[in-house]
Amino acid sequence: MNLEKIHYRTLSRTVNELLTEINTVTKAGINTIRINASHFKAEILEEIEDCLPSELNVIFENPPHDYSVPKNYGIHDTGSLESLRLLKDRKKDFTIGATGISLADCKNLDLLQLAYLEIPLQINYSSKKAPILGTEGIAALIPKETEYGWVIMSINTPVYASGIRTLQEIKELARNTTIQGVVLDQLLYRESNKAKLIKSIKSYLK
Repeated sequence: MNLEKIHYRTLSRTVNELLTEINTVTKAGINTIRINASHFKAEILEEIEDCLPSELNVIFENPPHDYSVPKNYGIHDTGSLESLRLLKDRKKDFTIGATGISLADCKNLDLLQLAYLEIPLQINYSSKKAPILGTEGIAALIPKETEYGWVIMSINTPVYASGIRTLQEIKELARNTTIQGVVLDQLLYRESNKAKLIKSIKSYLK
């Protein structure tokens, strides 16, 4: 799967709304869709799968255990480190990504050699972990420029930033970090001129 610069995480919870949402953002220039598969039963996911364009990059997030994800799709798993290890062993040919909340998460997930790692800019739930917050937190982990030519806590897995609320945050990430790309949701969902926003984001993430 081609890991493009921009992923879009869907928000809809019904099939018709989901397909309409996907159609809208793909027309605006999005080619990689992240679907929260935990919202749907296996038979519904099969129905959705049949309706998606073959050229679309699709990543299912936390799919149910009784659903067989097609080989050309990706899987994003937010489970434990052990569940990710088992998933990677079972699905060797799949594009697999995960979410890192803390620095320890990111270092442990980096060792698994996943296709990508997602780091949220904001955490909306209570956690005992010390999260990597904001553009400054990601810049400390994967800076674009380093004072001594190396970073002791850096990671090698391609990083995607999520939880983005403004275009300014993307500008700062592009200027100060080596992120692979971004995961959009509400920012793009609320935007009336989606194509213009996507064009602007692509210009920053060259």
